[in-house]
Amino acid sequence: MAIWGGRPHAATPRAVETAREPAALPSSDIHANGMALRVAAAIRQRRGRTTCDHGRMQAARAWRVEPLTPSRRDDFLAFFDHERGRAFADNPAWSGCYCHYFHVAPALWETLDASANRIAMQARIDVAEMEGYLAFDDADRVAGWLNAQPRHRAPHCFARLEIPPTPLDVPAHRAAVVLCFVIDPSLRRRGVAQALLAYALDDLRSRGIVLVDAFPARAAQSASAHFRGPPELFARSGFAPLMETDACIVMRRPLA
Repeated sequence: MAIWGGRPHAATPRAVETAREPAALPSSDIHANGMALRVAAAIRQRRGRTTCDHGRMQAARAWRVEPLTPSRRDDFLAFFDHERGRAFADNPAWSGCYCHYFHVAPALWETLDASANRIAMQARIDVAEMEGYLAFDDADRVAGWLNAQPRHRAPHCFARLEIPPTPLDVPAHRAAVVLCFVIDPSLRRRGVAQALLAYALDDLRSRGIVLVDAFPARAAQSASAHFRGPPELFARSGFAPLMETDACIVMRRPLA
């Protein structure tokens, strides 16, 4: 039993089935300026680029997903370890991040190297201040990571995204943000991100979170550029566009 957000949180792992048929983009009275049409167009375009992967997605297995807890600290660190872990095997320029980026004020970030980021994340995990979710394969190796936090635990996220904070009609501790996916490059297009997101939404709902915001890039062309998740992933999971900026589409999913 871990203590998250000041109250007990059961860290019970479970498998999540990931080979799902995409659902239609939900209707919403907050769509404006054709955002929904642009999201749908982006989804169609990306589907066209990834038709060859459809068979692999349909054969996706059930990944085991667990919340990040102090007992899983070493698994997290081994996945990210600078120039050795599998997290950034195809993108070594980001290998020193340790998913610390969204938790640091912009002015401080340039002063931190990989070692400093690792130490900071180890400390945050040890005191249960770092939240998120790990997906595991059948051999108990980390297949992917999702940084999803109650909003009050990520006070620098909007400065890092370079967008204004999204409007809230609930306290910040009842809202959450999906900030980053990191999937083992050898296991992409096998439903790991979908498994992570599905588990996270169920878990956040069970803890009293009533809405979740996500920030997919508008025109990402590479896997690394989709580190915040592609729009179609969120559309399949019931998110709808809330606002649009030069850098991203903000999508929201009510959980209540």
